[in-house]
Amino acid sequence: MLRRLLCCVLLLVVTGCASRRPPSGSRPVPQQELQQYFSRAQDERRFWMTRYESESGPVFTGAHRLHQDKFAVLPFESKRHSTVPLIQARMRGERGLPVLIDLSSPVSWIEYDTATRLGLIPLGPPGVRRVAAHVDDQVLSYLAVASRVTLDTVHVETALFYVRAARGSIGPLARGQKELETPAVLGAEFVRAFHFVQFDYPNRRVAFATSTLYQPNEDRLIASVPLRDLDGHLVLIALIGGQETPVLLDTLGDFSFAGNFIDHGTQLRQLALGDLVLRQIPVTDITTTGLGMVDVPRIGRDILSRFIITIDGRRRLVHFERPD
Repeated sequence: MLRRLLCCVLLLVVTGCASRRPPSGSRPVPQQELQQYFSRAQDERRFWMTRYESESGPVFTGAHRLHQDKFAVLPFESKRHSTVPLIQARMRGERGLPVLIDLSSPVSWIEYDTATRLGLIPLGPPGVRRVAAHVDDQVLSYLAVASRVTLDTVHVETALFYVRAARGSIGPLARGQKELETPAVLGAEFVRAFHFVQFDYPNRRVAFATSTLYQPNEDRLIASVPLRDLDGHLVLIALIGGQETPVLLDTLGDFSFAGNFIDHGTQLRQLALGDLVLRQIPVTDITTTGLGMVDVPRIGRDILSRFIITIDGRRRLVHFERPD
């Protein structure tokens, strides 16, 4: 049932729909200017990528190519004591580009003026357009490629971003984070390209490894939970009220747990992720948060920030470890 629901949502997204006025702080890009931007579109094969069609839309192989044997640790650039994973990237030689990391988003996003300034090239024809499903946003975005994204010493070639057809901000995609201007978001597709990506919340840093297999510290390891894929969304299977339930890890979610569980009230008695058992969890009504996909519950930063969390892309696991 859940898989069918997500497929329906994503099919609506990739086939396009009428875009309404962008939220406050954003201004729509005039159609003539969009047409001029897309006159630069290039076929994905020019970038050594191959396009395949799936039930949830086009899939590209050969994107997010990594330079091997690289490892980088980047500090959170959010304000002191914040657990928002905001880091600094470089694109086209421009330093100090603030980017958020949102695992609840299957793809990456970028603001229009930033994309054009940094030389992102739209793909097509035919172009690929999408509306964000993980947040309540109906502004169309168009797929483009960045020749390189640099995270300290780590280089990612042909990184894919959806260019939002509005300027001034990325609106709901920034999830209300106004500590710095955040023109871009890195999503799960970007993260899963690495051997592992580690969110060390207690020490406010994130690590990226392009070749090394992650070896959890057995003295600190609480659970290693299989990573599942639901049409591009990275989910874990949680046991809630005796039911196996796919849940999103929401690295930007300002809550403990968000769901649409009327029968559970304002608190979950227990949630289990493998050997990790959480009890007496406050529940936020997801329909009041401005998020999309309200039938898919999420674990937010109030819980995630208690742990060191490693997305082990090669073994398709998520490791939860106690802090030092």
